[in-house]
Amino acid sequence: SELERSLALEALAETFLTDYRGDLAWRCFRESADARLAATPEDGKAIAYLCARAVDVPTRWPGSMRNVPAESVVRAYLERGVAHLPDGDSEERVRLRTAQALWPFGFATQEIGDEYEEFERIGLEAAEEAMRLGRPTLASGALDAASGVSGSRGLYGRGLEITLRRFPLIPHISDLLEVGDAYAAAAWGSCEIGRYDQAVRYASEGIEIVHARGGTLFAGGILHMLAWRCVARYRLGAWDEAVGDFDEIRGLLDERREDPPYFCSNAFCAAGMVFESRGEGLPVDEMLGYLVPLAGRESARLVPWLGRLLVERGELTKARRILDPPPYQWRVHAGSLLETLAELLAAEGRWDEVPGLLERMRAQAVGGQLVALPAFADRLEGRAALAAGDAPRAADLLRNASATFAEIGAVWERARTDLFVADASLALGDPHAARARVEAAGEAFERLRAVKDLLAARERSSKN
Repeated sequence: SELERSLALEALAETFLTDYRGDLAWRCFRESADARLAATPEDGKAIAYLCARAVDVPTRWPGSMRNVPAESVVRAYLERGVAHLPDGDSEERVRLRTAQALWPFGFATQEIGDEYEEFERIGLEAAEEAMRLGRPTLASGALDAASGVSGSRGLYGRGLEITLRRFPLIPHISDLLEVGDAYAAAAWGSCEIGRYDQAVRYASEGIEIVHARGGTLFAGGILHMLAWRCVARYRLGAWDEAVGDFDEIRGLLDERREDPPYFCSNAFCAAGMVFESRGEGLPVDEMLGYLVPLAGRESARLVPWLGRLLVERGELTKARRILDPPPYQWRVHAGSLLETLAELLAAEGRWDEVPGLLERMRAQAVGGQLVALPAFADRLEGRAALAAGDAPRAADLLRNASATFAEIGAVWERARTDLFVADASLALGDPHAARARVEAAGEAFERLRAVKDLLAARERSSKN
């Protein structure tokens, strides 16, 4: 019967969502809702529930999908669910309001105008309703939606503030995916801001808690937490540990290792950056073989990191093709994208475009409370000043960038910056200062086994 078919489709949808196969989960939840409406049109509660579960996939879990459905199609199920809602507080109402709050995140290309605060308010109110129902798991999801409103624009300071409100609920949450997602979201926000040590801590704590509760790769979101820990460790110069996380990710993905889900694709590029810096080009060649086609599917998380990897390899034309125009939902990772565009402009020597990009970078850093992006902006501006022959200004900006990278623990980025500080020092007629910077950078490159950068440092030493 249609009712039996609805129940079977619902079970399939749950299974596909647990396996991070969001396209199939969306289809099965949607068809389950259609079948339930045909079988029991008087059961508004069940219809509202299934519509809410269907809409949840492309709004809260778009990272599990390869092809996000059209906004109009998803909205039709949201409106159908709302139309069948019973009066008063209910799980179905919380879920539908959570999905509504998630709209700017799930459909970030839509122009929301001045309605962002309203979407955040809906998410926060849904969390309060969930707590009135005694449902902390639903409350955590609603808070995730509220934080995603800011995240959809790359404003991670505000987003992380709301994300951390989920933590007091964790001891009362039995759904390990929700537990893991809370820690992964905190690691994600911290990494985007530039608090890399904090990101490692959140990811490690989450992995430990989920493992202690018997969670697995899929049941507890361990893959997502591993991905952000890999990226943060790469940033911190803990490259061997980052590669270890990457190896674990590949092992867990098994036969899907060459078709990674959207939400862990950045870890592949972080590991690729390590391999490239260490002169291990073969694994990078293999990775690019399957990552570049994935970028063609408009993956907002993959594109900035893949672009940076291509810039480091000197494949500037390919990097430009991937980065321009920006990918679908690019504002979610605005900081990462702007950082990579800065590296591309410098590599291409397109100094006339620097002022416009700097304006965007500094505005995004202020709005998102980002601490890493200003260092990338200072480095770009300093390199542009050096290219224009303004050594005093270049030296000031580059020293600022180096100091910021040091403060946030970005070992490799600081060492790379110090080579440019040395160039500016030489231009100012201060070979002693230049030598000190080159030696410090060289020591960092040796610890990282970054052979390509070590060669660059030695070339500068020979000039001194």
